[in-house]
Amino acid sequence: MMPLRRRLLILAVLGGLFSAAAPLRAEQLSTVSSTTARQDFDAYLAGLKEKAENGDAEACRQLAVHYEVEGNASETSLWISRYVALTEKKANAGDAAAMADLGKLFYVGSRFYPKNQEQARAWFVRAAESGNAVAQYQVADMAARGEGGSRDEALAKRYYEQALVSWKKAADAGDAKAAFWVGLLYEKGLVADSSPGKSVPYLVMAGDSGNVKAQILLAFKYRDGAGVSKDAAKAVEWYEKAAKLKDLGAMMELGMMFRDGNGVTKDEGKARSWFTRGAELNDPYSMMALADMMMAQPSLDEQAPAALSLYRKSAAAGYVPAAIQAAELLQNGKGGEQDADEAFRLLRQTVDATGDPGAMYMLAQLYYAKGDDSQADSLVKASAQGAYLPAMNRMARLHLLPNSTLSWNPVLSYYYWHQAGVFGDEKAAVAASLLLWGSVVVLAVLIFLVIWRFQRFAARRLAEQDAQEKASSDDA
Repeated sequence: MMPLRRRLLILAVLGGLFSAAAPLRAEQLSTVSSTTARQDFDAYLAGLKEKAENGDAEACRQLAVHYEVEGNASETSLWISRYVALTEKKANAGDAAAMADLGKLFYVGSRFYPKNQEQARAWFVRAAESGNAVAQYQVADMAARGEGGSRDEALAKRYYEQALVSWKKAADAGDAKAAFWVGLLYEKGLVADSSPGKSVPYLVMAGDSGNVKAQILLAFKYRDGAGVSKDAAKAVEWYEKAAKLKDLGAMMELGMMFRDGNGVTKDEGKARSWFTRGAELNDPYSMMALADMMMAQPSLDEQAPAALSLYRKSAAAGYVPAAIQAAELLQNGKGGEQDADEAFRLLRQTVDATGDPGAMYMLAQLYYAKGDDSQADSLVKASAQGAYLPAMNRMARLHLLPNSTLSWNPVLSYYYWHQAGVFGDEKAAVAASLLLWGSVVVLAVLIFLVIWRFQRFAARRLAEQDAQEKASSDDA
């Protein structure tokens, strides 16, 4: 949908609101434009209602979506019920697309029509038997998973083959969407004689028509050599086509390829350019990747404030690593600002929202700095249970320190170091081994000392007893 600002501008121009003879102030323009836009939308809504009243099922569906967004339950219920009634009428008259639409409705579910896989599968089967390729694929997928009925691999195979025949026929007639699905069936190995190479011509047909998913698949295939000869230049070509259609994943992949020199000549300028494009579209991953490159520059003092700003924006979009990085910069002042309170808020929000173990560990350090060792130790423990290696190592040490808030427990120390070793920390594995064998040696020494002392005690007592017996014998 066209952005509201652009729509308002177009309406303003068409209405002659920028006439030099009678200039309007910005707030007047905004008020008039908003009123015009509202009138335009009301007219559109009235047109939808007229179509719906005349039996247009799609108009009923659009009205139901509109009122659902508005939160008008009664109107939503009215129009979704009419949509279902009209679609059922068409389906019972033999319309395969209507049957498939009902299958989708019950498969996804809604507030007024709860998810019902049995009903969804029944409608998909009817549509599949009427030749609908989408329904044939969906029945096959549900049968393979055992959704809406028994799991049946033979049935799934039969319907996948039917979908292939249907989509191939459409693709041969020039249907690029159908070509994509043929490529996907071959790519996933869902039909006989599947191979990664067989999918290529169909994916190319779909990709050339502007199908972003096909373009991304082809880029991956050429990057990794899956079913085609490995060709980084072709991979870049397909990524660039997807990126021109504003696919954020493609921009990120291009940035990483040029940053790391993955199959192409390393080019930090191109990498930054692609990350910048993604960042401009508010992609949190691109924001962080661009910020990371800025922080790696020799002129860090100049780049750090901009990097911190990107980390903040990425964190605001919910990307946990960016929140941790922003907090770290705010804590140590390397981003041009030092704000322990904001760092604390960022980490607290991240921990509460995601339970990320890395964020927990960093937040624990702030609690230690505040003197709240009990809360800090609790966070470290939770972080260690999330398999965060620094936290596991700290827990192991805390259980050996006599002045820790945690109880002295070498068994738990061994447990945390051993688990850290299992997750790849070689130093922790060595510490666990030393603690174990050191404990064995200490225990052996203690046992030896106890036995030795007991033997000495027993020998002394025996000697005393012998002396007493001898004295008694002499007296007698």
